[in-house]
Amino acid sequence: MKRLPFIIDPIIKSYQWHAFALGILFTNTSYQNGFFNKYIQIVRDHDLYGSNCMIDYYIDKWYYYPKGPFRPNVCYFEDIEKEDIQYVKKYFDMHRMIEDMIDQGKYIYGYYNEYYIKGKSSYLKRYFEHDYILYGYNRKDKKYLSIGYNDNQIYQEFEIDYDDFENAFYSMKTRNQIKFLTNDVDFQYTLDIERLKDSLSMYINSQNPGGFDDKVARYGLNVWETIDEVIEVTRATGALDLRKFKVFQEHKEIMQKRIFYLIKCGYLNSDEWMNTYQSLIESGKIVFNLALKYTISPSKSLLDKISFQIHSTIKPEREFLSKLITEL
Repeated sequence: MKRLPFIIDPIIKSYQWHAFALGILFTNTSYQNGFFNKYIQIVRDHDLYGSNCMIDYYIDKWYYYPKGPFRPNVCYFEDIEKEDIQYVKKYFDMHRMIEDMIDQGKYIYGYYNEYYIKGKSSYLKRYFEHDYILYGYNRKDKKYLSIGYNDNQIYQEFEIDYDDFENAFYSMKTRNQIKFLTNDVDFQYTLDIERLKDSLSMYINSQNPGGFDDKVARYGLNVWETIDEVIEVTRATGALDLRKFKVFQEHKEIMQKRIFYLIKCGYLNSDEWMNTYQSLIESGKIVFNLALKYTISPSKSLLDKISFQIHSTIKPEREFLSKLITEL
C-alpha cells in the first residue's frame, strides 16, 4: 500500500477542486501563509441561466498555478505533465504508469465518467464527467485511494477498483487528460499583508479582479447584494445549487480563521475582533441550513429567509472589513 500525504478535511469543501488542491497544499505546514493571502475575493460568473453560472472564490485554477498571476516567485506545483488519452491507451500500462507516478510523489488529477464509480450518485445511472484525485494505491487488491463527494453528499475517502477507474477514464467524451502534480513541501510561504489588504479592499468595493465580463459577472460584496438574481432563477426553475450557499458560509468561516491567524501573528491586538465577527458566522450557518432544507422540501418562504439573512450581513461585514483594513 502506497499513500501520499493528503489532508482529508480541508478548510474548503464547497467545490471539489478547491478541496483537492488544499488537501495537497496544506501538507506544507507554511501554506497557511499562502492560503490567507487568497480566498478573499468572490466572483459570480456567466449568465444566470447558464449551466456554468457559479459563485466561487476568485483564484486561478489550481492545476495552472505555475503559469498563473498568483506566482510571484514559486511554482505551487513544480511540474504538470499532460498525456493525451489515446497516447496513454496505446503506449502505456495505465495502472503501472499511475503507480510509478505516485511512487515518485506525484498526485493524479483529471476527469472521469462517474457512471463507473461505485458510491457516486451517477453510478450505473448516467454519464457524468467529474474531477477526481488519486493519492494512493494497493497493488495487491488493485485499488486506488481517492476522496470526494459520495451519493449521500458526504466528502470522504474511498477506494476505486483498477478496472472501474480504467472504464471511467476511457469512456470520457471530453477532457481526456491525466495531470501529475508535485507539491513543493519545502517552500516557505510568507504572509503578504499589503496584498491581503488589497484583496479585502477589492472584496468590499466589488471590484473586477480581472478577466471577467462586467455584463454578466458580479464581484465581492456585490455578489451578495445581488443574490436575489440567483434566487429568482431558483424560483423559476426549482433548482438550487447548494454550493453557492456553502461558499457564503465558508467565506465567513475562512475570514474568522484569517482574523485569528492575524492575531496569532501579532498583526491585530485584541480577541475582540473574533467576537465581533461571530454573528456573521452564525448567519452563514443559517443560510446554508436553509438552502439544505430547500433541497429536501422546496418552499418560497425558505428562499425569502435566505435572501433576508444574506442581505442582513452586507452592511456589518463592509463596516467590519473596512475597519480591519485600517487596523492592518
